[in-house]
Amino acid sequence: MTGTALTPEQVWLGKPVVDGHMPKPDEIIRILNIIVNGIEGVQGGLVAFDTKANMDADLAHDAGTLALVYNDATIANRTFYRKVGASGLGSWASIPTLANKFIPLTNAGAGTGDAIQLTSELALPANAYGGKFLAEITDANTGAVTISINGETPKPLVTNTGTALAQDYLEVGMAIEFVDDGASYRLTSDVASAAIQAGAEAALASFNEKYIGAYADNTAATAAAGGSPITGALYWNTTDSAMKAWDGAWQNLGAIIADGSVTTAKIADEAVTLAKLDMALYRAVGLATVAEVIADTQLDYTNTNAGDRIRTDQGRFEAVASGDADPDLTTAGGLKINVLRFGNTVDVTQYGTANDRSADDTVKIQRALDSGASIVTTDGNHRVDGTITMPEGVSFVGKRHSGMYFPGGPGSAIQGAMLYKDNSSAAGSTLVMSSASGFSGIDIHHNRDGGGNDGIVRFGDETVSCWNAEFKNARITGKVMRDQTGVNTCLGIHFPAGNTAGVGGDNGNGDIQKYGNNISDYMISDIDQGIVLGVNCNANTFNNGRIRNIIQGKGIQFAGGSHPDQACLENKFTGLICWNIGSLADGAAAVFTLGAYADLNRIDSFSTECNGTFIVISAQADNNVLIGTPNEAQNNAWVDNSGTNTLIDTQGVTT
Repeated sequence: MTGTALTPEQVWLGKPVVDGHMPKPDEIIRILNIIVNGIEGVQGGLVAFDTKANMDADLAHDAGTLALVYNDATIANRTFYRKVGASGLGSWASIPTLANKFIPLTNAGAGTGDAIQLTSELALPANAYGGKFLAEITDANTGAVTISINGETPKPLVTNTGTALAQDYLEVGMAIEFVDDGASYRLTSDVASAAIQAGAEAALASFNEKYIGAYADNTAATAAAGGSPITGALYWNTTDSAMKAWDGAWQNLGAIIADGSVTTAKIADEAVTLAKLDMALYRAVGLATVAEVIADTQLDYTNTNAGDRIRTDQGRFEAVASGDADPDLTTAGGLKINVLRFGNTVDVTQYGTANDRSADDTVKIQRALDSGASIVTTDGNHRVDGTITMPEGVSFVGKRHSGMYFPGGPGSAIQGAMLYKDNSSAAGSTLVMSSASGFSGIDIHHNRDGGGNDGIVRFGDETVSCWNAEFKNARITGKVMRDQTGVNTCLGIHFPAGNTAGVGGDNGNGDIQKYGNNISDYMISDIDQGIVLGVNCNANTFNNGRIRNIIQGKGIQFAGGSHPDQACLENKFTGLICWNIGSLADGAAAVFTLGAYADLNRIDSFSTECNGTFIVISAQADNNVLIGTPNEAQNNAWVDNSGTNTLIDTQGVTT
């Protein structure tokens, strides 16, 4: 069995035994020898000095003589000494073991009940558990207590087991006994049991005064209280199995209800109003539109946590952490929220779009498209001052596909979805298609003076390919005004050229192509040029299209390249009607223009009306086939500078 034995001094001073060990016998013998030597010294003569200086000045005593300094200004000098050396020689040495073991302390009331200040006329022990202290209490404590002796750094006064003192543990006039354990002053005396008893008796009396007992009803309880219960009186109603309290009348006390234990039957009809419901219920049913969510000042972080859900008629939302730097929306109350998708579909209204052209919806529509949903819907009339870029694999769909070319159909009163620019909008494309993206059922209105020379709708760009995108059931409308902003005019649909600077399919941009895209059920009107296909725009299909009111004189243009590797190949148009293709220069218009290396393209089942030449083909554009009905061409209806192309006029003329 191992452990640390206590010193004899610790046992003498009442220190509890540690690990079950008592002091060792040789330690007890050692301390007894010191005591015996002290007694013998006293028998041999004890001299007393008022100051240590007077003692040090008197060496005319035999070796071993004991001395006591009792009134030195330095309290630490007030202790026992032993003469070292022969009479007239040597010095006086202190005897720590014989230092004061019981030290009375004076409480002059200089401190408080919680910060006691004491003084001593005797030297204080240098070691932990070196002596016992006695003191009187002059003020009751209100909480934890500290003691400072002779101005030293205060130490906590704790119980014998080391805990801080509770309020009123110390009473006025109490005598306490304690030791210094090195870190704190530890009481060896117990708190007055009389105070404990008095407190318990007072608590019992107060309880007996308030608790009347168990009775069958209010009348019996009132009678038991002498007819006039005190405020706060209690009794147990044995009939209702409920505690009742008196405040001029008997009232039921509320009970703690276990989680999940309240049933519908327990709730009175119409007893719960919306104002009393938990905020979670408010979040679930209190809001109808996204606009209401955004404007709500109650949706904040005092009543909503990250992860909480908000449901409206227009969609669901989830609160995110207040530190989120990029939430989808932020309420007027400062709550940050993200849109929750319904499967793979979201609607742009969930992102707070205005839907009435009163504010720019570009960023909010783009956020919906970038949300990860595969289908994004709308039926709003959106102002788009910037450019919307379709992510790959995402479709943007108008909800009202009631007619071909645009949602409402010609003359329809149905208002469909629209993307709208005007003169206060930024220049540039309204919509950019990406590979495998889709767009349908939405009007695009470029009501702007110019600024569309990149194409109101653009498929990729000079450095980005666009493959297998689908654009359908949509109308592109301009402002019937010539674009004066650049060398290119305002274009309806533009397929920018790829690899225009080199040959062999690589000009530093890689193999940039516009390939396999499908445009169907479309109308382009009131614009400078209809459709422009650049270099390396191949195998795209155009079905059931209408192009009208073209101001700059080119309905469809196959832009030329400077090398066979910069071709525009195998594009196909079917079901095409072009009319009112005009030009500011009289007679200069052309419905179709095929530039150099525009080869193997086919325009099938077309009908045209043109103020000029309806087909112009470059000398280096070969093996193209055009089948249809050219009408009302002002000039020569067919200019084939190559001679390798075929025109089949469905009115009976073949060239």
